[in-house]
Amino acid sequence: MLRFTSIFLLVFTCVDFAVAAERVQLFYAVVQVESQDASERDEAFPVAMEQVLGKLTGASVQDNPELSPIISQAQRYVLSFSYRANPDFSPVLSDQAEGEGETEVEKSLKLDFPASAPEKQFLLTVNFADQAILKALRASNVAIWGSLRPSILSWVVVQRGYERQLLTSDLPQLETSFMESASEYGLVSFLPVGDLSDQNAIDMAGLWGLFDSSVSEAGKRYPHDAVLQMRVFEAEEGLDAKYAFRENGVEIEGRFRAADYSALFGLVNQEIASNLSSRYAIKASEQDQYLRISVSNVQTFLDYVKVVEHLGSLSTVTNVQLGALYGSDLLLDLELRASEDQFVQQLALAGILKEESAPSSSGNVLATSIQPQLYYQWPTSIGLK
Repeated sequence: MLRFTSIFLLVFTCVDFAVAAERVQLFYAVVQVESQDASERDEAFPVAMEQVLGKLTGASVQDNPELSPIISQAQRYVLSFSYRANPDFSPVLSDQAEGEGETEVEKSLKLDFPASAPEKQFLLTVNFADQAILKALRASNVAIWGSLRPSILSWVVVQRGYERQLLTSDLPQLETSFMESASEYGLVSFLPVGDLSDQNAIDMAGLWGLFDSSVSEAGKRYPHDAVLQMRVFEAEEGLDAKYAFRENGVEIEGRFRAADYSALFGLVNQEIASNLSSRYAIKASEQDQYLRISVSNVQTFLDYVKVVEHLGSLSTVTNVQLGALYGSDLLLDLELRASEDQFVQQLALAGILKEESAPSSSGNVLATSIQPQLYYQWPTSIGLK
């Protein structure tokens, strides 16, 4: 099976994207450590594995006791590791240096309970063996959330006193905290640019009320699959937040309180990851599932290769075989590790193949031969990630 990866989190230097859903890198983790000693590294491997398994399942590791053997034997799955200095580490924060690097806006919004700062000197990056972990998860009958994830347009507004501020790159420390938290839970989240176009299109009062109409116009410029709206009130005792998350007709709401932003974003993102994984994670079927599909508009051999690669990259598909070729129509036999409904759901999320109605029997070879169960059209021009 071919696997395609892309940069996990979007960096908004422009907003002209053709496909919203993104593939994420699931099999690596970054852990803070005090030193490069082997003993501390051995203790960090299970922590890194917990992060990876959290991204793969979308659920709390504590809720899956089946994962304990994988975590305890984390070192056997390690492919490579490396160290780098933690750029945010500072052994001594003097009063003079504490505010360096902050914008004036961040200084005005600074809490008595600031976002948790990294405290350890090094960052340990650990890369794990993907196929070995997937094999272990399937043997444990754990549902796996594939690498294709819905992209989440996140509208976050912060209030302290009477001032409300949209979370954008103008608040780099909070932006980093939010994006790192999303990455930890395997979410493809991004923030709006927050430029004049956004400001004119957003109803800030409506956003504070978590009304979806408040950002519907502003969101049209950003291709996305889901929307997160969150409001954060900076009280003296800490942070009080409410959020609404909407994706594919499903809406969840919640409220969390935390002492700092790192903890707050973690609570919200964990809730979202749990919701998404409950709908998109795939548990291997007891028996192999087979499906025959038709793909039209396959004009060249390169198109054929791209179709097979695209289908083979889906976590619901274990094998793709050519059944027949009629002009520009492909007949493909798929072996699935999940249900047909889950395959259709994942294919729709990918947003490349367009579903078609079954052709009439008059003059159509496919309609008079072995019938496909589903019909799709390959786009005229497509580049896969």
